[in-house]
Amino acid sequence: MAVKPAIISGGKKMNFTIISSVVTVISLFVFLGILYWAFSSGNKERFEKLARLPIENENGK
Repeated sequence: MAVKPAIISGGKKMNFTIISSVVTVISLFVFLGILYWAFSSGNKERFEKLARLPIENENGK
């Protein structure tokens, strides 16, 4: 019995190239969302506070 290289979905064949392209586009949007979250101004104060934690712990505060 041979393995078919295509996934059948709703009667249409989806080959690896299409699936790979969809995963790539989804990954791009997730990456852009993470960048937006990381550099948004609402997180600046929180990240600065977290960045000071190692220094504060070192000084015994």
